[in-house]
Amino acid sequence: MDRDKPRGPKPYVAANAQTKAANYCAKQERCRQDLARYLTRLNAPEAEVERITSWLTAEGFLDEQRFALAYARDKSRFEQWGPRKIALMLQRKGIPQELVTQALEAVAEEGNSPDLEALLQKKIRGIPADESYLKAKGKLLRFAANRGFTPEQSYRAVEHVLREQRPPSSDDEY
Repeated sequence: MDRDKPRGPKPYVAANAQTKAANYCAKQERCRQDLARYLTRLNAPEAEVERITSWLTAEGFLDEQRFALAYARDKSRFEQWGPRKIALMLQRKGIPQELVTQALEAVAEEGNSPDLEALLQKKIRGIPADESYLKAKGKLLRFAANRGFTPEQSYRAVEHVLREQRPPSSDDEY
């Protein structure tokens, strides 16, 4: 070990931070909040965070509308998230509501929305066959809600899947 090496955070260098931030934004779509967190880790002062963010926005590296659309598409297609969960996560990232709405509408128009019934068909296979109808229904409804689907979508899809897979018996309580 080198005892002469200084410990602690590296000193902030503006030129390096701007280049690193540009590379960071070029790799994938980012939002202002993610960029600010990244620059803070580089020990950038508040004024520098604002300056670099403005510059990246002006140069086209940072675009929250583009980020919201890419995020919504990816989460819908790959994570199989519903619209409510996508909207919540975009709001947590500080994306304005109008951009969230536009992104969700674009995903719906493209037909990239996940198939809730297919997800529930997979999920029901993991529920023991001797599980009561009501317990199975509760598990499926919670699953759909956790994936971010509306209560109306969830209830309709769960009812349809249960009717096909496990019709209620006379022993099941309502």
